[in-house]
Amino acid sequence: MIQRKHGCSGIRIFRIGRRQIELWFCPRGMVIPDHVHENIDVTLVILGGKMDGKIGDRSGRVGWSDMFRRFVVMANTVHSARIVGPFCLFASCEKWKDGVEVTSAATDFVGP
Repeated sequence: MIQRKHGCSGIRIFRIGRRQIELWFCPRGMVIPDHVHENIDVTLVILGGKMDGKIGDRSGRVGWSDMFRRFVVMANTVHSARIVGPFCLFASCEKWKDGVEVTSAATDFVGP
């Protein structure tokens, strides 16, 4: 099933137990506001495009030269992004907490 959040589209491409990988595509100009995921630890893997991002108190720009670079976002860590290239494509490698339903990062999204 395709998920949509803040103009971005995601799809689950793999799941085993409490771990899954979602592939996310965000077009130019999309803004993912400050938010947290309460029930998942996430490793974001940049696959293409360009965005400005913030994780906790760290911020910076990633682009094509950062392909396959990983960023760890622990549960309840504030993060956000703004797509500044034609698009950004990333994998969200998720480890879900015990006792909660495994759904999508889009549904475990706490923020505006």
